[in-house]
Order: sequence, then structure tokens, then C-alpha cells
Amino acid sequence: MVARLLIPITLFLSLSLRAEESFQFRTEFSKPEVYAGEEIRCDFVLYTNLNTVEVEVAKFPEFRGFWKDNLVLRQGKILVPYSRFASSPWNRIVLGSYRISAMVDEKSPMIRPMKLVLKNPFSEEADITIESETPKPLRIRALPPFPRKEGENFEGAVGQFTLSLDTPEIPYEQNEPATLRFSIRGQGNFQEIASAQVSLPPQVKVLSKRSFTQGSAPYQIQHHEWSLSVNHDEDLEIPPIHFNFFDPAQGRYEFLQSERGQFRFQAKLAPTQTIETVLELEPSREWAAVTELKRSAWFWILQGLTFIGLLGTLAVQRLQEKQRLFRQSPAYQLLQLRRDTEAAYSSQDYAKFLRLGSELLVLHLKHKTEWDQDGGTRESLLRYAARQTPTETIDQARRFFAAYEALLYSPGAPLTQQPTVLYEDLHRVLAA
Repeated sequence: MVARLLIPITLFLSLSLRAEESFQFRTEFSKPEVYAGEEIRCDFVLYTNLNTVEVEVAKFPEFRGFWKDNLVLRQGKILVPYSRFASSPWNRIVLGSYRISAMVDEKSPMIRPMKLVLKNPFSEEADITIESETPKPLRIRALPPFPRKEGENFEGAVGQFTLSLDTPEIPYEQNEPATLRFSIRGQGNFQEIASAQVSLPPQVKVLSKRSFTQGSAPYQIQHHEWSLSVNHDEDLEIPPIHFNFFDPAQGRYEFLQSERGQFRFQAKLAPTQTIETVLELEPSREWAAVTELKRSAWFWILQGLTFIGLLGTLAVQRLQEKQRLFRQSPAYQLLQLRRDTEAAYSSQDYAKFLRLGSELLVLHLKHKTEWDQDGGTRESLLRYAARQTPTETIDQARRFFAAYEALLYSPGAPLTQQPTVLYEDLHRVLAA
């Protein structure tokens, strides 16, 4: 009986020891310490010294008290990329990548680890189950106390934002619906932004509110549209709209306000009235002069000028329509974005160069591969483009995106690649 138990225990210890020699599964963060509400990237990374691994997710990670956005998830058979420049025998594979931010009011947010089942390379019978470890747990700092100001409130926005009033002048008729629109743009925890602080004159009544968000992280736009009714018959002033947020890069609160707006009163038009009038007309007199138009030079000159004017009008309209369609075409957008990217690189504004270059690569790959899916991540676009694009081109695009992501989440850190290398990668992808 002792001999029978000794064999399974010895085999289990051997598999565990060999798994530790071949695999390390870690949880890595783009920053070790963040403010509550600040967006960072959380990667679940497998380190291995093997050439091929087969992965199956046994338990997905849980983000309790976090907002999350899934960026990458890999399963199945994975060929480990070989790099002749690697200084370590361990190869790094990102199996899951999430963009996360801790909820501002959550007292104790928690990340439950991911669990994997790895096909055992040493035996055809037993698999290896490992769980992600966090060598340095994420430290979440509470936001500093909000500096109270009269009429100012903090609603939980953390990031970098701008505020704009989209309807600076609102025409209205008394007691008829009118529309107020404003927008919040930027990078941050849009999930916790309810609205801004709007003060309206007492003669204005709010009928309904509507808001929606466009774009995908990290840059988004939140549109707000209010339906109003004004019980007044003169022009009114719209006070500035206020929006407050915490900037984690500066470590302080920022206070934004929009420009002032105006309600412009439009008087209702009186209903038309029909007045019947009897007119006494004098007897009409008739006169006529007989002229043959075919023999009149002025008649033919007028006809020719009219015909030329019609042709010119049609030509101008067609030219304007072609210009309008061209400006709306992907080709024009690519051309304009390429000019802006070149200008940013020439001025050595590398943060702007990486941001515009990433947008340019996404538009180029979508246009080239005719990718018609709404939304989606860059990784899903690259996987789709890899079906009809050389692997080298996909690697160059992925390297450019990785440099932009690294700069985005670590603004003060140096570039992961030389700007000239990234510039060459960009041109190679565009020329492929």
C-alpha cells in the first residue's frame, strides 16, 4: 500500500518541479502605483523556455471593484517567437491583456488571478494547472480631498479631459422645445462620468436628458443633449458649464468651464389671413408688334449665353460634388492624416507622432483589407490583416502600436524604440 501511494506522490512532485522549471505565470501592471480611477494596463504573462505551448483558460481573472476593457485573450496552441537578441532563456507571451481602472468609491478593490491548464510537455497523460502570481501587488492610492469651492462638485472623473459647448447660440420660441448640447472629450474613466454641472436660468425647464459615448479607449467623446422649454420672450444668457476632474499625471484637481451661451428669442409668426378685395379694373387695351425672332441677333445671343450659363452651372456643381465625396473618402482621410503625422515627426513631437501614426496604420489596414467590422481592438484587426498581409508587415505594425501603448501608459518614460526605427516601420507598413 505504501509503495502504491509513493509512486503518484513522486510523479506529482516531479511534474510540479519540472513545471516550475519550464513555466512562470505572472500578473504585470503598466504602473506599480495608481490613483483610484486612473486607467492602466494589466497583463497576464506566461514565461517559458519551450518552443511550443498549448494553453487553455481554466478560470478567467476577476476584477472586483474595477472597470475593465478586454484587449487581448489567447488560447490554444501557441508558437513561441524566437529572438536572437534575447538575453534570457525565458520567452514572454501575453495571454490576457486588460485596460482597468479602480472604481473611485470602492474601498477594497481586488483582482482574482487567472488560472491556466497547460498541456504537459513531459507526459501525454497529465496536464499542468498553474495560477497567475503577482510579484508586486498593485498599490491603489485614494484621491486627495477635493478642495471645496462654491458651486463646485467632484463626480468621480479621473484622467485628462476637455469640455466644449456645442450650441453656443440656441434659437427658441416661447414654450417650444429647444436643444442644448455639450461634449466631454479625453482619456479616463468615462464609465463614472454622469454629466457636468449646468446652471440654467429659472425661466428654463428641463424636459429630458440624453447622453452617449463615441470612440474606444483610450480616447473617447461623451455627448450630452438636453431638451429644454423656455417660458420667456427675450434673449437669455446661458452661464458657463463646469466640469471638474482629477489629473493623475499632475496629481491635482482641474476645473474646466465652457464659454457662455445665449438663448435667442424667435417670435412666433402670426397666422396668415385671407382678405377678399373687389377691384374695379379698367377695360384692357390690347397691342401687338409683329417681329420674327429667328431674324433677331439679340435673341440668338441671349439663347447662347443662357446655354453657356447652364453648362457652367452644371460643371461647377459636379466639381463640387466630386470634391465633397473625395473629402469623405478614406483616401483623403489617409492623405490628411499622413501629412499631420509627417509634420509631427519633423517637429520631433514624438507623442503626437505615435498617436497620429497609430490612427494612420489602423485606417490603412482597414482600407487595405476591407475590414468592415464596427468597433474591435487593434489586435483583432491585426489578426484579420495577417490573413492577407506579410508577417513582417504585421510585426512592424504591432511594434509601432506597442511603442504608442508604452508611451500612453508611461508618459515620462523614454521611447521603447528609436524614432527613426518607428518612422521606418510606419513607412514600410504603408508601402506594403
